[in-house]
Amino acid sequence: MAFSLTAPLKSLIRRTPNSLLIASFGLSVIAAAWLNVFYRVDFERAEELKRFNRVNDGKARAFEEHTRRVLKTADNALLYLQTEYNKRGKVTGSMVDFMDWANRDPSINQLAVVNSAGDLLLSQVRQKAPVNVSDREHFRAQAQNPNLGFFIAKPVIPSPNLMWSFPTKSGLSPWLAVRISS
Repeated sequence: MAFSLTAPLKSLIRRTPNSLLIASFGLSVIAAAWLNVFYRVDFERAEELKRFNRVNDGKARAFEEHTRRVLKTADNALLYLQTEYNKRGKVTGSMVDFMDWANRDPSINQLAVVNSAGDLLLSQVRQKAPVNVSDREHFRAQAQNPNLGFFIAKPVIPSPNLMWSFPTKSGLSPWLAVRISS
């Protein structure tokens, strides 16, 4: 009986080193495969980020250029209106013609001349009744600090055109002008 128990035991001892070698080899192959997966995922993520930045870099530059152009257009419009108003002291026919021209520029959806009390003197958008903007954020910011310079308020969606607008204000004495650029 002892003979029959020792034979399987000897067989088990002889097979153990080989099975351990096979098992450790299998585990090392699995570990190497997982390391490769982690490395590939990290490498492909880095490559995708590089590609994303390369593709979108031009779009970001185009958006920045568009924003500069819109703000420069609005600034030039206000400077012209300020100069004309300061020369004549009132709203002139050339200012009204300029407002008609501004209606053709899609980057400006509202251009107005406002007095220091907030009353609308001239507007690109025709008004049915007198309008006072003294309660608006961009007007109050400029009225509280005349040396503020260029100010951009929180974006709003005016109900008539449903386009995002950014109320902006430039400190222009003796009158205040409001420009809303989209």
